[in-house]
Amino acid sequence: MLTILDVKGDSLRIGFKPRGIKGQRAETLAAVTGANQQATAAANESAEAVLHVLLPAASALGAPSA
Repeated sequence: MLTILDVKGDSLRIGFKPRGIKGQRAETLAAVTGANQQATAAANESAEAVLHVLLPAASALGAPSA
């Protein structure tokens, strides 16, 4: 929650309540986003590798090929 801490003349101090809430800085957010994209790419590569192994086995069993 955003709260007004102090007003002096034309100045206004604002803060967050509760104080335990921390926001992510742009650098942190960019690093987390990059790591998530890399993890997703690795998972996709692994899934493709599994499909290459499974699809020949499925076609050998008479399953229609894609």
